[in-house]
Amino acid sequence: PETTSIISLTAPTVTTQSGSSTSATTAVLNGNITDTGGENANARGFAWGTGSTLLGGDTATTTEVGSFGTGAFSTTTLTFVGNTTYYARAWASNSAGTSSGAVSSGFLTYPNVPGTPTGSAITATTLTLNWSAPTGGASTYKIERCTGSGCSDFSEIATGVAATSLAQTGLTAATTYRYRVRGTNTTGDGAYATSADITTSATASTQLAAYRF
Repeated sequence: PETTSIISLTAPTVTTQSGSSTSATTAVLNGNITDTGGENANARGFAWGTGSTLLGGDTATTTEVGSFGTGAFSTTTLTFVGNTTYYARAWASNSAGTSSGAVSSGFLTYPNVPGTPTGSAITATTLTLNWSAPTGGASTYKIERCTGSGCSDFSEIATGVAATSLAQTGLTAATTYRYRVRGTNTTGDGAYATSADITTSATASTQLAAYRF
């Protein structure tokens, strides 16, 4: 008698790996089809969002259509918010159904770029440095300074600054200082804001000297 083999198809088996190549607004999501279930997947992708269970209203899904056997896959086309923790879960489908990997451990994006610093309450020896927080904020800020218009030999003068301002004292009258600021978190340091030159006021004696013949 003729023997007929019946192949039982199942949904693909999928695993999720941690996000990689993280920046302030980008990251690579990673997954792997470890078993096709007897038929190549016809679609695969990722669910992702800021909820650790990916059940919240902010969860989104990517979809790639084709014929996919076993092996790793990823996506790099997503845009994220700086200083924000995201989670992802890989998935794949064939004619037998859809399966998903476990939700990945969260990855924290770097802080985005703060606003360009400005000076206020400027006197001959003091000023207040101000900047705006980037989208998504930052855990703290690092501030660097050098002396002279257009200088580039910056030195770090403050770290762990939680506010978006910094008081400066002990400055020299009628002197230009250049400042730059960047946000930081446990992932690392974000990009610098545009540098800004700020000049202290002249003292009465400096002003008098300027008018002497």
